[in-house]
Amino acid sequence: MATRRIFAQTLFIAALWLPTLQSARAQDWPQFLGPHANGDTGQELTSTDWSNHPPLRLWSVPLHDNGFSAPISAMGKVFILDHQGDDDVVLALNLHDGKEAWRFAYPSKIRNWFGHALATPAYDNGKLYTLSRLGQLHSFDACQGTRLWSINVISNLAGKLAFYAMVSSPIIDGDHLILCAGGKSGVVALDKSSGDVIWTSPNDEPMGHATPVVTTFAGTKQYLVFTGLNLLGVQASNGRILWRYPWKTQEAMNTANPVRIGADGIIISSSDNGTALVRVGPDFRITEVWRNRRLRGYYGTPLLYKNWLFAKDDSQQLVCLDVTAGQEKWRQPKFGTRWYDSGGLLFGDKILLTNGRTGDLYLIEATGEVYRQLASLPCPAGPETLPAPILAQGILMLRSRTQLAAFQLL
Repeated sequence: MATRRIFAQTLFIAALWLPTLQSARAQDWPQFLGPHANGDTGQELTSTDWSNHPPLRLWSVPLHDNGFSAPISAMGKVFILDHQGDDDVVLALNLHDGKEAWRFAYPSKIRNWFGHALATPAYDNGKLYTLSRLGQLHSFDACQGTRLWSINVISNLAGKLAFYAMVSSPIIDGDHLILCAGGKSGVVALDKSSGDVIWTSPNDEPMGHATPVVTTFAGTKQYLVFTGLNLLGVQASNGRILWRYPWKTQEAMNTANPVRIGADGIIISSSDNGTALVRVGPDFRITEVWRNRRLRGYYGTPLLYKNWLFAKDDSQQLVCLDVTAGQEKWRQPKFGTRWYDSGGLLFGDKILLTNGRTGDLYLIEATGEVYRQLASLPCPAGPETLPAPILAQGILMLRSRTQLAAFQLL
């Protein structure tokens, strides 16, 4: 009788835990840099023994785009942009086997200049949103692939291509789709269900290449937006520019996203200016706390864990800073390309990232004490694995210039 009671209690406890475990594994990756737009998976890695138990390769599909657009995942599907012949192609693949669920192709004659697609799609409530390098914005039924609406950012919104064309990814915030259109529209908010314009912000050209970041300062919801000249705080309700902080770069190459830290801080980085911590005052006056000119982040958004910032810079090195004073803690050489190299994924106190040039995959400890490698996997998706990895339902996905590969990680 006692044994039966203990067994029943065990089943009850397991039933309580099961939804939590299923929820953790079923988490989608619906936008650029994941659920929280910061590369944090919100999950832990229990096994680091890749020598005996490496991540299991599930599938791979060839890609022809040669670009930098990262995949996203929702509804048991993976969505990614490709280019074939003279067409841009939106692909939906089954998450667990890589088989094609649907595709949508449309004409887009553009030369292969660092690839074709650069912006990452966004998913929300059964709808998929994609942005081409030339500014063609589409909304799809994510299940069937039916196009719901489409506008051209340049011709319909009086937008203007940035130096590398449309790189900034669209994001969904409530009922609005937020987009860096450039030109007369600056930052634009669209009705996500129709594509109708809600508001546009004042022009602050040239537009940068980073993706807007949703945040709140002094009780006011706003978007952190990079142009080529400034970091902007754009009021979410009406598009008004609340504040500017000068951050001029050549070719408007503000590409790494701003990283929110603490109650009033933002970490920003570029190849020209180095890395800085700025604080936003209650009157929206911006103060620079420190600047480290040696850490010159270019493309990948840094990862923040506790008081440590981890970023690749244009010297092909992985760098860790103590963010309290901007002090460099360590630097690991030969860790990627000079410029176009992505960030990584945060798993609690561990970081997973690729060497963009070789495609090698690394798992390291998120510590400022010393570079400590826990595991590695040689070139799982091929060389030049440049976009940041993503994780959905425990499946890790890596995009190289030639393929998308999926691995069972959790």
